[in-house]
Amino acid sequence: MALGTITVGTVAGKSAMEAIEFIPLSFAGDGTYSAGGTADFEGTVQTKLGRAVTILTVIPNGACGGYVPIYDRANDKLMCYYGNNDGSDGPLIENTTSNQSGITWKLVVVCF
Repeated sequence: MALGTITVGTVAGKSAMEAIEFIPLSFAGDGTYSAGGTADFEGTVQTKLGRAVTILTVIPNGACGGYVPIYDRANDKLMCYYGNNDGSDGPLIENTTSNQSGITWKLVVVCF
């Protein structure tokens, strides 16, 4: 796993009555990204936070370099997609560029 340093923003939505958290993060993309996504995203976030969380999804919180982040919960992978409207392979396709360290990801992680 080779994500850049994660910066945690202000956490919103967590209280005794609200189990869902919205955690803003920003980091450089995976320098060794492989097709199918960056593995162990949840574990990486847990390590940064210093506590266990269960990630439900991610929401872009900025331009993300023009890419669309997708969290594959079943496989615990953060995936990188881009718009491709040529019609032959669908509206979004995975960016399988191996070095994505030049992409700054700004996400809100939705978790509990």
